[in-house]
Amino acid sequence: MPDFKEIKLDEAKHLINANHLIESKIDGCCMEWKNQEFRSERNCERSDRFPHIIKELKSLPWNVQGEIAIPFGNVFSVSRKANWHKAKLYLFGISEYDGSEVVGNPLEIRKELERLVGKNFKHITLPFKWDDFSKAWRWVKKHEVEGLVFKSLIGGIDFKLKDWKEFKVPVIGHTAGLQKGSFQIACESGAVSSVSATSVEYVDRYNHLVASGKAVWMEGECLFLTDEGKPFQPRIRRIDVKSEILKVA
Repeated sequence: MPDFKEIKLDEAKHLINANHLIESKIDGCCMEWKNQEFRSERNCERSDRFPHIIKELKSLPWNVQGEIAIPFGNVFSVSRKANWHKAKLYLFGISEYDGSEVVGNPLEIRKELERLVGKNFKHITLPFKWDDFSKAWRWVKKHEVEGLVFKSLIGGIDFKLKDWKEFKVPVIGHTAGLQKGSFQIACESGAVSSVSATSVEYVDRYNHLVASGKAVWMEGECLFLTDEGKPFQPRIRRIDVKSEILKVA
């Protein structure tokens, strides 16, 4: 399955379309249609979940890869059985057509997929393609979707840029692990969630503040908040006292 190196916004601004195909990053479940079977990354057969997509896939003699997702949703949206009928398959790869191997750089592969998909399908499509990075990033921010991918057209590294959302919350505890453990945070929704401590330095900072009798806060980032208001895939930026965390830079 695809493997992309994550980069930051300032790095992405320097990537140009001449060297990269820029597409929207779809937040869902990566799937492969091969030999009339629809399998997940964990090699689980999932044809029974998406019969509307399978019907369209069977209309062409191809082996393809893509992301099953709910439009403008996230991985939790497509994991709910109630939403399976709303799912679409966003194709990003094709390995075989009518018994012949399909090869080419990402732009050539995309053009072949565009030719095959065209307007023939209701539930199979392709991720949005962008020719202007600034416009693409504004769209990502407006719709609060996951981000962008940059596929190398010159045999280099492929990149991904995610739109990480900031959160600032009290730290209400720490669970020790072999080295770092995890912090418990009080979410604005009232839920309690865990964040991996990530580094010994964060744990030392937390212990120092607690020993000093000070309340500990965290500045972190996540991709989105779950229905319970918990940060999804949270990462720590800073551990400090409330006044420092809430201070406007």
